[in-house]
Amino acid sequence: MQRVENRRETAIAALTTSQAHLVLVAGPSGVGKDTLTNWLVSYAPRVGVSAKKWIGYVTRSPRQHEVHEVDYHFVPRETFEALMADGTLVEHNEYGGNWYGKGLNHLASHMQDHNIVVGCIDSNGLHNYRALEADLGLLGRVTYVFVDAPDDVFYKRMAQRGQADEEIDARLVLVAEDRQRALAFEEQGHPLLRVMNGDGRAGFDSLIEHLGIPKETVKLVDVTGQLNCA
Repeated sequence: MQRVENRRETAIAALTTSQAHLVLVAGPSGVGKDTLTNWLVSYAPRVGVSAKKWIGYVTRSPRQHEVHEVDYHFVPRETFEALMADGTLVEHNEYGGNWYGKGLNHLASHMQDHNIVVGCIDSNGLHNYRALEADLGLLGRVTYVFVDAPDDVFYKRMAQRGQADEEIDARLVLVAEDRQRALAFEEQGHPLLRVMNGDGRAGFDSLIEHLGIPKETVKLVDVTGQLNCA
């Protein structure tokens, strides 16, 4: 136990002395959080800003086009439970029957080496990370973003994946719950930048403007090689 506490204290000390800004992007599953974060990480160096994506651990299987240790650390449930037990994770949540969490040491290393660190979280994480800001030494250095899309966009994407109507209906219930958590976050007085999937460049520009990153007239597809949200 002492060793676990020492590891956490060392990581938190590194966070406290870092000058980086953390961007946490929440939203329903499949809304395009990863696309937004990938755009930011790819775009930032063009204007002299160092940015790094903070990927997490998850117990589900990779989706099409997802790559282990690029998009997530895909691990068995037993491994995830061990990570929870030894204090490796900043926080963790269960969403859609799967466990999600992010590594504290990874965050500390990224915050020491880059100007901006960006990560995707589920909507439960909005409240969890806000409550942890002081303990992590990150007060005033976290931007919370919520990405959303119209219901018909969610329905079309899930249908294209071959999901049955019953599964789609269940997913839309989770989408509604995500929106309620985001609204509750705002109603508690916490700043939340909302980005609507489908806004394209306008949504991305609102994020970089909020972060004080210079705007350059470059097509995002030229930067990232992708047109559509994942």
